[in-house]
Amino acid sequence: MKQQLKKTAMGALVSALLFLAMQYLLAFYFSSVSNIPNVYGSIATAVIMVVWLYVTGLIVFFGAGMIYVMQDEELSRAQGTVHTARLFSRSVRSS
Repeated sequence: MKQQLKKTAMGALVSALLFLAMQYLLAFYFSSVSNIPNVYGSIATAVIMVVWLYVTGLIVFFGAGMIYVMQDEELSRAQGTVHTARLFSRSVRSS
């Protein structure tokens, strides 16, 4: 499937904004709310890094999924087929 610049840019923008928000929220949490350095000592850096990588991965996959759904919806309309997200939501409801 050919990537469409407008939809890809929108997904990238949403991911970038979520990434910036996550950066500030994690910095605030670890600097003023969290007790991680007192609990883990010198290994706290590794714990914080793992949390940061996990949340970053979630944001990247959310952006990629958003781009896929937007492009799949347009392709489904053009071909007259069922949209992937609707198909998934139906299977979840029937379970």
